[in-house]
Amino acid sequence: CLNSIIISLLIRFSPEEVKFLLIDPKRIEMASYAGLPHLVHPVVTEMELAKTSLEWAVFEMEQRYDLMAKVGVRNISAYNEKVKKIGGEHFPYIVVIIDELADLMATFGREVEGYIVRLAQMARALARQARGRWFKSSFRNQTNIFING
Repeated sequence: CLNSIIISLLIRFSPEEVKFLLIDPKRIEMASYAGLPHLVHPVVTEMELAKTSLEWAVFEMEQRYDLMAKVGVRNISAYNEKVKKIGGEHFPYIVVIIDELADLMATFGREVEGYIVRLAQMARALARQARGRWFKSSFRNQTNIFING
């Protein structure tokens, strides 16, 4: 399912329109996406770098919030429309995908949880939609989180 979503976005959007931050601590699931022009960073496979990457994503979104407030818009679509008219650099959408979130949470706990919560909160305002999917391997239970603004 995850690969279908990624491939669908790759086919539909150019690297200028959408960027991916792929976090794959097990180094298997997302290895085939290495080298894509859509990546903001090579596929992240180290736990410490994964935490830093999420911190960067929060910083990037906060920067975008500030710029959108200065221009007087509420989401990326409106911002990109406005900068197209007045001149300026547009924002590509950033898609963050974390494989094995449970491993990341076990290693960094609350610190990573804070980044993920903040990203979900800000993504709701910036892009109007955020999705998360969490699999608990010990129970073979699936929990879906869907935020739609």
